[in-house]
Amino acid sequence: MKEDTARVLSILGGDALRESELCERTGWDRERLLTVLAAMQLSVQAKRAKHGGSADSHWIAADTVIAKCVWSEADVLRAVAAGDFATRGLQQQSGGAYEPLRLLLARMKRDGKIKRVTYDGIRKWVLSSRKVALSGKKPYLRNDRLLSLIAKHQPIKLEVLAEMVGWGRFAVRRRVGLLRERGLVKYDVLGDAWRYVLSDYQRPAEDTGREILLRCKDVGGDCLTWEGAHNPQGHALVRHGDNVARVDMVLWQVVHGKELKPGHTLMRTCETPGCCHHGHHKQATRSEAMRAAFAANGFGGAVHGRKVSQALRPQRGVLTPEEVHLVRTSDKTGGQLAKELGRGKSVVSAARRHQTYRDYSNPFAGLGAR
Repeated sequence: MKEDTARVLSILGGDALRESELCERTGWDRERLLTVLAAMQLSVQAKRAKHGGSADSHWIAADTVIAKCVWSEADVLRAVAAGDFATRGLQQQSGGAYEPLRLLLARMKRDGKIKRVTYDGIRKWVLSSRKVALSGKKPYLRNDRLLSLIAKHQPIKLEVLAEMVGWGRFAVRRRVGLLRERGLVKYDVLGDAWRYVLSDYQRPAEDTGREILLRCKDVGGDCLTWEGAHNPQGHALVRHGDNVARVDMVLWQVVHGKELKPGHTLMRTCETPGCCHHGHHKQATRSEAMRAAFAANGFGGAVHGRKVSQALRPQRGVLTPEEVHLVRTSDKTGGQLAKELGRGKSVVSAARRHQTYRDYSNPFAGLGAR
């Protein structure tokens, strides 16, 4: 097993690789690979980087993740010797990411430097040499107590709720998940944190406006750019309730309480792409917004029309641009031109009436020529 583990670690290096890639590079079947990876995960040598709902998971060497931890083993030992802390408490003290510290603590536990004990209903880290008398019976987790705490402190984080009831985060999350299935509790996203609220909770408009403002960047003048997600069209997106909505729509309707007319949308009045300033938006019909969007992306106009025309004509017709110009400017009859060009009379007649070979630089060209 040691040779297999060393081989997988040498292949992983500092990258996150899929299980299929590891099978290909090692030449093992999937069952053997999963057995080795499970042993490596148990011994804190590798971890599942991300799953994403796929059966082909990513794996990464634990050393690569632990190297990102802002604390060393000495820092952890000093903190644990000074007081009793859960993993989240140590993470808040360090100011770094949670996952690198969690793996470092797990490895120190494997090496016998620290241990985790449960007392007062919470699992905490202590020095391995310390003798701790377990005490404090874990209180019974009642649904009515959970609901009352959520109602009093909503929106409330999972970590805070777990500390209040004296249970671990996983047990509390599982219990609140059952309440959510019954329609008594729902999620509310405030900033980057998921929080619990009662099903009838409505986030105050001031909180929503403050959240949006904190995630915007001042780019000069009055314009504000969104530092969160965007859709392919460039509109800023924010999670609002159980859905994802455009930031300008949330500001317009929720924060400022304005109604959007039927068939209308919001359009920017400034030149800053993705601006989130409420005063830089106005109501417009969807056709007006589409025309403005096309113009901003270089669509429409004479230059774009000529490019489209030049691209389409060789594919869809038998007349060259010079022949089309001759047909439309010549005083000869259609029969004479057809005989001169060696084309059919219907081809020449349709081109002269602008039924074919339309000038895309002018959308209305030929509409009155029939």
